[in-house]
Amino acid sequence: MKQIIVTLSVVLILSFPAAHSESLSQKALLGQEFSLRAGKKISLTDTKLKIRFVSVIEDSRCPQGVNCVWQGNAKARFELSGIKSRPFTVRLNTGMEPKEIEYSGYTVRLVGITPQPKSGERIKTRDYEATLVVSRSR
Repeated sequence: MKQIIVTLSVVLILSFPAAHSESLSQKALLGQEFSLRAGKKISLTDTKLKIRFVSVIEDSRCPQGVNCVWQGNAKARFELSGIKSRPFTVRLNTGMEPKEIEYSGYTVRLVGITPQPKSGERIKTRDYEATLVVSRSR
């Protein structure tokens, strides 16, 4: 019984930092690309800007291994906050405009979304990852 308690204690101690770190916001630097999973939030270093990748609301990109006339488009919803009082919802695209938006002195640009669709397979919401870059507006 004592061995079970010790083993359980060690497992709990080792797993706590990993579980705790997932609840914290990630950090990113201005001017550098960063990736953000659907449902996650990131803070931009040295700013009050936070970005949450809410979801992909449209994905008509050409599947891998298929010849398409048009590359298609992925449209994603993001929440920007930290500078204004309430979160501001934006929709950015990979294959059409708008691909970027200005918000409180910053330009937020969607570089891409992964994974690329595969013919006959549905991508789960939590598997989407957006690549973004944020810079000071000119």
